[in-house]
Amino acid sequence: MKTETSPNPAFSRILRLSGTTWFCVAVLGQAIFVIYILGFYGRRTVTGDYAGWNDRQVITGHVAGDDVGNLVFALHVLLAAVMTAGGVLQLVP
Repeated sequence: MKTETSPNPAFSRILRLSGTTWFCVAVLGQAIFVIYILGFYGRRTVTGDYAGWNDRQVITGHVAGDDVGNLVFALHVLLAAVMTAGGVLQLVP
């Protein structure tokens, strides 16, 4: 007959601490990304400096005369911020 043993309290504490640490690091990373998105794109959008979206060399965010493309890009960035900020909620038990 098998007998069950209770887990070592030290191991339980270490596991709980490592999970909490991982969660805090994940939340911090997500928060930094949202702050970056809102700080860079949000500020330029609110002030009407849409051409400023192109200040990053990686992408061309604003194209003069392309209203639909510019709107899609703005929505993409906005939804990225919302999903990134809200995504961490999936990790909360």
